[in-house]
Amino acid sequence: MEVRKVQVIGGTTFIVSLPKKWVNQVGLKPSEELILVPKGNSSLLIKLKRDAEKILNSAINIEVNSRKKEEILRLIIAAYLAGYQNIKLVSNLQIDPSIESFIRNNSWKFMGLEISEEHDKEMILTTLFNPSALTIQKGLSKMLRAVSSMHRNAIKAFVENDVKMAEETVKLDDEVDRLNLFIIRQLMLAQGSLAASNIGINMLEESLIYRTIVKDLERIGDYAVEIARKTSKDLKIPSPLRREIIELSQIAARTYQDALNIFLANDVESVDKVFRDEEEFLKKMRSILNSYATDKSLDPASLIRLIQVIDILHMAMSKGRSIINETYNRYITYLSCIEKST
Repeated sequence: MEVRKVQVIGGTTFIVSLPKKWVNQVGLKPSEELILVPKGNSSLLIKLKRDAEKILNSAINIEVNSRKKEEILRLIIAAYLAGYQNIKLVSNLQIDPSIESFIRNNSWKFMGLEISEEHDKEMILTTLFNPSALTIQKGLSKMLRAVSSMHRNAIKAFVENDVKMAEETVKLDDEVDRLNLFIIRQLMLAQGSLAASNIGINMLEESLIYRTIVKDLERIGDYAVEIARKTSKDLKIPSPLRREIIELSQIAARTYQDALNIFLANDVESVDKVFRDEEEFLKKMRSILNSYATDKSLDPASLIRLIQVIDILHMAMSKGRSIINETYNRYITYLSCIEKST
């Protein structure tokens, strides 16, 4: 560790010298640009711009013919999340046509990733999407709309015994997974510090908080899939109970929707709204279970599925509290930064 004194030039420009040993180690040249990233613990991260740019403009080679298709896909996902601009699928022999077809059929799962070149022994996947075109906040809002739509359609399919709608709801999960991968890629690029502010990250510590929220939203989408897969034409649910389930579902959705909107607005003063939603849900859930758990008009199979769906709705609703916890975490991080800077 070395200590440096800060100097002021012209009354407004603060200057600090860099350790010569570090300058020599990294080969820093005069007029070369550095990236300075303020961190939440009052420290300043300094990185070479040329190193950060290597990530955005870099390529990685993946040998394909000796690997199974599923392994190739996992490697593409890893390279995409790591932020590589170009992913080259290479082979000493001609790439197997079945592998080419597999890659084409799965490339749509990666937002902004396109097949830019194809040759006998090489396929190149290139990320064409500008990271700053979709900030983390906009991505989360888009993801919320997607999982909310899945949630609404899944419950509608369940209470109306609409198997076709349930199947369509399950397919929507692909779009949620696509957004999930893209947002995680954005967050990993932010950790590289080249353009964190361009995608909506003010502090590197925020990336962990956002990762948790992305996971919560993805899980809500998974819950909608679980509900959709419990849809059956054989279910016998009385009309009054159908209305009760729809109302319970609406409260659950409102809970996590309110929570995310509060997080995005950084509005900790409004978190009580989520807790009120939670109380309303629990009260409604208990009322339904007390009224119908012993209802002999419900056949055992329908009752079991009904209880399972109510439990899934409860888990989806609970993601609202998880998001609020992360709202507090980010708020405390901000307060800590302000306190240390004064």
